[in-house]
Amino acid sequence: MRTQFSTHDPDVMVENVALAAPGAAIEKRACGRFSARVDAIRLSGLGLMRISARNIRVKIEPGDAAFTSLNVPLQGGFDIDRFRRCESYDGDSAFVQNLDRPFDLSSPSTSVLVANFDDSYLKTTASKASHGERGLPSHLRKKLSLSSQSGARLWRALYALWLRAGDERCSPASALAVSEAQDKVVDALLLATGFDDGSPESFVARQNAFTALKRAEDWILANLDQPISRADLCDVSGLQLRALTRAFSNCHGQGPMQFVRDRRLDAVQRTLLGAERGETTVTRVATDFGFYHFGRFSRDYCRTFGESPSETLYGQAHLPGSIRNSWPPGRSCR
Repeated sequence: MRTQFSTHDPDVMVENVALAAPGAAIEKRACGRFSARVDAIRLSGLGLMRISARNIRVKIEPGDAAFTSLNVPLQGGFDIDRFRRCESYDGDSAFVQNLDRPFDLSSPSTSVLVANFDDSYLKTTASKASHGERGLPSHLRKKLSLSSQSGARLWRALYALWLRAGDERCSPASALAVSEAQDKVVDALLLATGFDDGSPESFVARQNAFTALKRAEDWILANLDQPISRADLCDVSGLQLRALTRAFSNCHGQGPMQFVRDRRLDAVQRTLLGAERGETTVTRVATDFGFYHFGRFSRDYCRTFGESPSETLYGQAHLPGSIRNSWPPGRSCR
């Protein structure tokens, strides 16, 4: 079930997102005019929403809802009020919380992708993953880095689900693809929030065994818009090239430069997805993150995300009636 609408009335928004966010109270912030544009999809076990809003405040009290909310900022960010202490979230971090405590999100201007997981669905999945030995944490409230390996995996799985769920070409095959994509999102969420199913792979994925590797990762994430070479990473980490490559391969299943490329692709995608039409171009964003060979960039982007960069920027995959554009001209993933 899908609903798409624009409104200047918070009550209208509450009514229209009830299936994807039951129990949510939506208010206008103290100053400024409220407006919202929403695309909401209800699936089995979770609700998805892409929200662009001004002067919005979302509040949920314990007991009003039985779901775990994942909120990924695309543009503008948002603030979370946590025990009278404000935490800010931007394009590099996401917020996840099960609603056993008050939820209070506000922003003067934001674009955000939201996934609300039914608690019963999450608990069943967690129990299956651990063969009945473990459940979800009773108090889950976490800031997730989308540039970490587990955070990037979660983001890619979530966006792949958004694309598949928004595909209007319904068939048994596409329904199965949506179900499989949904399972991948839940698995990625459990891993990113520290759920351990007891397998060696989960343990390794959650541990940064090498301090040197962590130094290299942090430096990469802080310099995605700057030239990065293997020599730079060796200097930062203090490792020889062979040891550096082995460390990345053991922890991430890829070499250091592939890690750099993937984090840059993620950064480009989130920037394009959060941009308002007309405020930027694919070429500008690509070059900002070090992609100068546009043909190779477009191929890598299509292969990674299943759509062309311009489709992400112009919303072709999920906004009906939008103008179809491809980049470079004449090329498309479809």
